[in-house]
Amino acid sequence: MSETKAVAKTNGKDAALAAFPAGAAIKELINDNMDGVLDVSNLDRIKVPSGGMAAWMVPTLDGEEPVKELEGIIIYKQLQNVYWATPVTSGAGNPPDCVARDAMRGVGDPGGDCMTCPYNQFGSDADGGRGKACKNIMIIYLLEQGKILPTAVFIPPTSIPALKKHFARITSAGIAYYNVITKLGLEKTKNADGIEYCKVVPTTKTINDGAPTAAQRVCLPPDVAARIAEYRAAIMPALQAVEIRSTDYYEVEGDAPAE
Repeated sequence: MSETKAVAKTNGKDAALAAFPAGAAIKELINDNMDGVLDVSNLDRIKVPSGGMAAWMVPTLDGEEPVKELEGIIIYKQLQNVYWATPVTSGAGNPPDCVARDAMRGVGDPGGDCMTCPYNQFGSDADGGRGKACKNIMIIYLLEQGKILPTAVFIPPTSIPALKKHFARITSAGIAYYNVITKLGLEKTKNADGIEYCKVVPTTKTINDGAPTAAQRVCLPPDVAARIAEYRAAIMPALQAVEIRSTDYYEVEGDAPAE
């Protein structure tokens, strides 16, 4: 088994921001521990907390622990549109009746073009609010400190605009989103009815204070980027199969349209 190595250094010291073995060793771990199959339904899953509680509940070997901020490398991201015919609070872990894995064309009932689907229009939610019956959700696969498999973080509609701006800034700097360390904080706010909820606040972590440009201060070194590329190649096919369940979403802020 290859020795696990830290993937980033800060001021000459191991940052230990995301540790994992080489691609071959990942496959060996999956063969030994998971009978050769990475069943993505068993990945740790985190969603934005309800009720305005500004702390993520992070699964660990010792149970769930509250943390103020998630930190790691985003290995992959995916926008999905999901629709449940019954309220998502009525079942435990129910798969959606219709899902568009590309956020463009749904499969199931009703299925079809998401742009023209009546359930994907503001004002179509079941209680007559301002939201959509179809939920537009972003899944972020975050490789956290000390973990070998990524965590699936489910971003609700109200926080998607902030994530899109975050990715746009990284793009403008000429960096791939998986070559920086992203921090996901939480900020309390209220919807139009005065109900508290949290929005995700993404930022990019500085890992080299002495670099001359902003891009160089946040970008992973070339050798680390190469390891990330190897890791992504080994795990990406399985990540693309993740399916959203009703327990990954809550309705508290659902009537506040995403911009």
